[in-house]
Amino acid sequence: MKYTLSILAAAGLLVGACDKKQDSADAKASAQKAEAPVFKPEYASPDSFQVGLGKVYQGYLKIEGALAHDDFQGAKDAFQGMHAVLHMLPTEGMDTAASTNWDSLDTRFMRVLHPMAASETIAIMRDHLADFTPLMLEAIKKFGVQAAGPVYLFHCPMARNNQGADWLQGGRILENPFYGKSMLQCGSLVESVKI
Repeated sequence: MKYTLSILAAAGLLVGACDKKQDSADAKASAQKAEAPVFKPEYASPDSFQVGLGKVYQGYLKIEGALAHDDFQGAKDAFQGMHAVLHMLPTEGMDTAASTNWDSLDTRFMRVLHPMAASETIAIMRDHLADFTPLMLEAIKKFGVQAAGPVYLFHCPMARNNQGADWLQGGRILENPFYGKSMLQCGSLVESVKI
């Protein structure tokens, strides 16, 4: 009985910590919650590249969604399809600056995604998602992406042992991929980008 009460008390503390951190993050994010204007990518990229990057983003969303629902196998399956598309992105038609920038970003993607492919547990895959997210957002902002709807950036202050981590979603209803069903609503909206 004491053991059960201890577990319940610890769970309450975790949720309370998320709520306190979320309150301060919510105050900061409230000014940013208004829809952002449609942005112009930093580099010109061909439509075929933006369509391909849109497929990578859709794969990212499937991974994120599977992790939010504690579906490790679904996340691994989504990862395999997304990873294959990333390797095949057509770069013909990019100018030198865009091509050089993509090559650098692609190298950083591979440094994160190869260990992600080898994830043996959902916890390891969740940790790699935290490294994958900023690269995905950078690619979207630098090159543009053809995808349906805006990109929403969320932050969980408790992820990675309270260091915090971000993730992307295609909708505004928060579903935390780092904790899944145990704390699905922990986090706050940081930014929205209309694409």
